[in-house]
Amino acid sequence: MVVSELKLTDRGDSRRRSGHLRLGPRDLALESSTARNGDVVDLLTQDGDFRGRGFFSREQSSVWVISESKVDVDLDYYRDRIGSALQRRRRILEGVLSYRLVHSDADFLPGLVVDRYGDYLVVQERHPTVEDHRDKIL
Repeated sequence: MVVSELKLTDRGDSRRRSGHLRLGPRDLALESSTARNGDVVDLLTQDGDFRGRGFFSREQSSVWVISESKVDVDLDYYRDRIGSALQRRRRILEGVLSYRLVHSDADFLPGLVVDRYGDYLVVQERHPTVEDHRDKIL
């Protein structure tokens, strides 16, 4: 897995330390980055300190933070996150056959929405990183 680096502005560093999970163009030093649309990125301070890993959208000039550690975004990552979402839903929706299985940011899977309708799943990919990782998700 290739991970690009993306520096935060002072504002972005402050927002990240405050717990913000979505960072916009004023939070990112885009001019100094070679990160491409859909890359998994490590967010770094101007001094190079690690502040999180996220999904980058150059189109939206934004990053959605997925972790405060350097997790591998591989098949196991998606399996664990989707499995956790399913366990939470099963506890409160016993016997219900139609529900939102994955709700994007709320399940730390930004840009991915999965709805269950009985035996069918409807998958929406709303972020370039998720589109690039389709083979790991499906």
